Amino acid sequence: MAVDLGKRLSPAKSPTPPSDKEPYSLLCREYDAPAGVLRHKVRETKENLGAGWVIQPNKVHLFEDFNIPRAIKHIISGPNDLPKLRYLLQDPTRGQLLNFKERMTQIKKFGENYPLFCVIASLPKVGVRLPELLI
Repeated sequence: MAVDLGKRLSPAKSPTPPSDKEPYSLLCREYDAPAGVLRHKVRETKENLGAGWVIQPNKVHLFEDFNIPRAIKHIISGPNDLPKLRYLLQDPTRGQLLNFKERMTQIKKFGENYPLFCVIASLPKVGVRLPELLI
């Protein structure tokens, strides 16, 4: 589910170009919370992982696997950032819940038409149909 921050999310800043000290462009996003600004900076590495792998987004998302090893500054870097975090982690709005439910209905229909199996690490021979996971 997307995090909707409305006016509290600043536009993604233009990437900072590489320099003598930093070989990669830097992506930055700021969250202007009432308790203060949270800043998230990530290296834009643009590596080619090959077909089938995810690609690095061209902006900094709040939750993204690419952020962790490439971060220059994590969104939460210390105790002073914790009071600001509560403004990002809010209950979903009615519209977000409706969108999520609609999306899960579409995924469930897809799963009913195209059964997919999920391998469970501790029980490798047990499969679970996708629609059963979404109920």
